[in-house]
Amino acid sequence: MKWFIKVFALVLLSTACQTSEENQYLVKDLEDLLDRKQVFQAQRIFLKEKENLPEVDRLMFSSHLENSFNHSASSNTSINRLIDNYSDQIDPKQMCDLLQLKLQNHVRLFEYEQSAQVNNDLLKNYSNLLDSTTLADLGNTLNIWSGLSGQAAQRVIKKEHSKIELIGGSRIKTNLNNSDTVVNMTFDTGANISVLIESLADATNLEYMDASVGVTGILGNETMAKVAIASSMKFGNIELENVVFLVFPDSALYYEAANFQIYGIMGYPVISALGEIHRTTDNYLIIPSEPTKTNYANLAMEFLTPVVEVFNEQDTMLFTFDTGAGKTLLYEKYYQRAEESIKAKYEKTNLVIGGVGAVQNYEGYLIDFLLQIGGMSLDLDSTKLLSKNIDPEHDFYDGNLGQDVIGAFDKMILNFEDMFVAFSNN
Repeated sequence: MKWFIKVFALVLLSTACQTSEENQYLVKDLEDLLDRKQVFQAQRIFLKEKENLPEVDRLMFSSHLENSFNHSASSNTSINRLIDNYSDQIDPKQMCDLLQLKLQNHVRLFEYEQSAQVNNDLLKNYSNLLDSTTLADLGNTLNIWSGLSGQAAQRVIKKEHSKIELIGGSRIKTNLNNSDTVVNMTFDTGANISVLIESLADATNLEYMDASVGVTGILGNETMAKVAIASSMKFGNIELENVVFLVFPDSALYYEAANFQIYGIMGYPVISALGEIHRTTDNYLIIPSEPTKTNYANLAMEFLTPVVEVFNEQDTMLFTFDTGAGKTLLYEKYYQRAEESIKAKYEKTNLVIGGVGAVQNYEGYLIDFLLQIGGMSLDLDSTKLLSKNIDPEHDFYDGNLGQDVIGAFDKMILNFEDMFVAFSNN
């Protein structure tokens, strides 16, 4: 009997060691995927294997993935449980990462006072673990959250089925603070915060906060903007309150070469609050009263930037999604995937890349690009490809999807609750 017990105990010990070793490999694989921003693949593995993980690891990955898939309150719940129950198992680098997630979650939830507290904690206690770019960003954004502390959260107070004409294919007639001034706002998922020019902010009686921030454009040029709040924002059968704007000098959003003025931009915090939007090829924006259901999630968030899972033959790729960009732009990561075939088929050329108030020339290629997204296929010709990135944030992504993808289909559905983007032809 003793012999049986000893053998049984050895079997249990061997099984436990094997399970522990398997868990270590699983944790390492998930950490590697998250380090490379491969959140879709990480999510698939985590959902399949999470019951095999110890609670501390399960909470750690839940914190990251719930943040990535726009479940900010759930992510903060996981983070708080981790800190409350497992602080002795969290090293300083992990704590720094968790606090950055917590900051993002508070910002998305419009919890400005908590945002300022976590932002300040990162600057005060974890600056030695942060790179210079992140430190500069935190120093900049602290001005915003501190200036907004004590302000009420953005809230949708009326949401009924709406069909809204897009002026010029991208602009929405908007009313701010019940003023007599109509603001034509560009619909732009790539804008982290909504934007307004100063003359219209004054005309619509926005309330300025005691805060300003430096905003860096795609080409690295910085412009100072003020922070302001509209107590009311209306378009279609939609009404929101307490909407935050960055207010720029009129000249900063004027394109002299094209004699074109941007008046305002409806950014991600407003767009995502609608839950789901439909964009049609005949230039209408539809906000349905009931959301669409699907069996896949191909949309994630990198803080306030939408990220889409895209396929190209056998490759799985990540693209940021900017409805304000006219054309799709491919980055160095995609170039590295197909460098030999690109060099063999295409000649290097000069690419003109534009941002707010500036344009610049870069070396790259004009290529044909085949992609599959949301169950549909598309072949884009003469797509700009940068052979070297112009922004470190591009390193993790194959490119940015623009309006040329949206316009290729009769309808786009963008859903920020179940996190998917879908395309269809009627």
